[in-house]
Amino acid sequence: MERIDKILSGAGLLSRKEAKEAAKKGRLTVNGVNVKSTDAKISETDILMLDGIEVNRQKLFYIMMNKPAGYICSTDDPSAATVMSLISESDLRRGMFPVGRLDKYTVGLLLISNDGVLAHELLAPKKHVTKRYFFRLEAPYDNRYTDLIEKGITLDGGVTAKPAFVSMISDTEGYISVTEGMFHLVKRIFEAAHNRVIYLKRTEFGPLKLDDNLAEGEYRFLTEEEILALKFVHMN
Repeated sequence: MERIDKILSGAGLLSRKEAKEAAKKGRLTVNGVNVKSTDAKISETDILMLDGIEVNRQKLFYIMMNKPAGYICSTDDPSAATVMSLISESDLRRGMFPVGRLDKYTVGLLLISNDGVLAHELLAPKKHVTKRYFFRLEAPYDNRYTDLIEKGITLDGGVTAKPAFVSMISDTEGYISVTEGMFHLVKRIFEAAHNRVIYLKRTEFGPLKLDDNLAEGEYRFLTEEEILALKFVHMN
């Protein structure tokens, strides 16, 4: 048994004060009956609803988004629309944030969660979590740069990138896998190879693969199997 206000707070939906206000306004029901007191305790089998939508009692949430171009990976930015604005109010939870960043014009797989511990592990340099991208170049790729990229090519400013792996599918398109999160890394790698990325899409992040059914701007919650796969990264 757990208090209603604690459930709503733990699920990231309402603070305890806001839960009391919601009850006063008739926004809460348990098993179809309006809630008068959020101090009341309910069981796991009771159905708690907020504004007619059943409350998911999970405390940690994980969303896969197919990020479109033109959106910033931030929880709040006055200068541009953020990826968080693409999530419906009923799916948003307190503390959610983009795990890692894609730049404004890069599209594809983005993880959004309120699990700070897991996010830290996925982004930690020592974990070497692989990110895979599809890219399109302005000019035909010079294969002579492959060995340099796979050994760790020197970027602008004299910084050396960690080894990355390139797989071409045409003279201007292919996939690249990297294990670090340096700003504009993929674009800088190809600039060092005297080329320019004109389209970039993340297709994989660790064990996650972008759902082909998600159009740009769409999202879904992760499956249990996907969550377990992410947590396996955390444990190792």
